[in-house]
Amino acid sequence: MAVRPTKHSTRGRWVEQEWKSVDHNNLRDEISKFLKFDISDISPQFETTTITEEEGYSRLLICYGDGEGGNIPAYLLLPEGRGPFPAVLVQHQHNSQWHLGKSEVIGLAGDPLQAFGLALVKKGIVVLAPDSICFADRRQNQPGLEPDEAGDWLQHYNEMSYRLLSGDSLIIFIVF
Repeated sequence: MAVRPTKHSTRGRWVEQEWKSVDHNNLRDEISKFLKFDISDISPQFETTTITEEEGYSRLLICYGDGEGGNIPAYLLLPEGRGPFPAVLVQHQHNSQWHLGKSEVIGLAGDPLQAFGLALVKKGIVVLAPDSICFADRRQNQPGLEPDEAGDWLQHYNEMSYRLLSGDSLIIFIVF
């Protein structure tokens, strides 16, 4: 029998035989070991601000800590029914539209073609959609969905410059 790549193929490296040989009970541990990322035994702490029941899912507006004393607002979309459910982190586009953030990927604002978080929850997947630093409710000058054409780009530029000079990047402050 010929060995062929499966639909789980990663750049053609995985083949059916290798996939079957993986210990799926320890897959999470193997991935975290490969990524050099420790999985915490502590559940993340978050505060729920609002809960909105929609057809087929619930939309929660939550807030959790960023590790620097600030908060990260995010939408958590939960499918109807009993879990466990698969889950995914959904990141919004940039496109210099700092006012949209998390709201666009769940279909509340912006381009409807960017509402892929909404499509995922309707397929039974839990979606976490946070605001990146300097976007939407994480903008210091003007939180919310109204653009601040004069201040948004400058805040983002200053934050990015500060992080780069500190040896960091903005990406770490999306989820953590």
